[in-house]
Amino acid sequence: MGIATLSSVYVAEVFDGDMQNAQLELNKLITSGVAYNNPLLQNLMVSGGLVGEITNFEPLAATEPNYSNDDPTIISVPKKINSRTQAFRHAPRNWNYGAAQLARDLGLQDPMAAIVPRLAQVVTTDIEKRVIHSLQGILLDNIANDSSDMLYKIGNDANSPILAAEKISGTAVIWAKQTMGDQQGGLAILAVHSNLYAELQTQQLIDFIPSGVADIQIPTFMDLTLLYDDSMPVAMGSYRPLYTSFLLGMNTISIAQGIVNKPSEMISVPGSGNGAGEEQIWTRHDEVIHIDGFSFKSLVLQGLCADYNDLGEVTNWDRKWDRKHINIAFLQTNG
Repeated sequence: MGIATLSSVYVAEVFDGDMQNAQLELNKLITSGVAYNNPLLQNLMVSGGLVGEITNFEPLAATEPNYSNDDPTIISVPKKINSRTQAFRHAPRNWNYGAAQLARDLGLQDPMAAIVPRLAQVVTTDIEKRVIHSLQGILLDNIANDSSDMLYKIGNDANSPILAAEKISGTAVIWAKQTMGDQQGGLAILAVHSNLYAELQTQQLIDFIPSGVADIQIPTFMDLTLLYDDSMPVAMGSYRPLYTSFLLGMNTISIAQGIVNKPSEMISVPGSGNGAGEEQIWTRHDEVIHIDGFSFKSLVLQGLCADYNDLGEVTNWDRKWDRKHINIAFLQTNG
């Protein structure tokens, strides 16, 4: 029985292209429309450096118009459109996997052949976690500096049984949406922990619509597309869990790719295992994940790049837009 060699599953150009395509297909945020590839941000990514700034024009305020008359001495004063500058930071990262030659020889199969197709899922999961931790940091900033005007909270840490009124429900989602007032129609996605997805199922509140792909149904809740992920925030208190759910609008999160001169690499380490040999593969990535309307201030960093803890750090975030111009709301429940 023959065994696959790494060269039969790894060709740099093919591997890099397949990784990119697989990430786009696997990333729920991109396929749902919440995240999008921002061409303006992409142009800024190629200018070099770890940090940058993106300037966006604010939406025009709904003001009362000028009322026309025939008096030539009354001159209309034009209003201006305001812009805000938001800071972002690159995130160059890499993954490295290896497999001993002896394991391949004795097992009559190639561990590297199993590693390569799974790498796209690893990278995609990392991007989604970076978004989740970023949104957690934004929530903490909102609580600390903006009077929690993006949050509807019904969860607590009481030493008592959890009541239905403290769990996720249609009423709770309505009030979370109401944090955006008359702009709540911009919300399109509800992202929850899988435990909350199960709770909504028990309440028989989930509808399913055809996706256009055979045998695939998209879960929806109150006209919001429903995403569920076990990486969604859940904080264990002394007595109760506190779940944080996200309500998100379309095109709320900008994503752009940095320049990586060598996106992947495969090497052989002949001396490893006292001469038995080892094969190693690297995949390298640099994405900016920018939450529109916010600056990442890079005040607290454990290293050159922002890790998950840095993304969730309250002091690293600053809101730049008015509340109603940001299609994000948060809901905190006990179940």
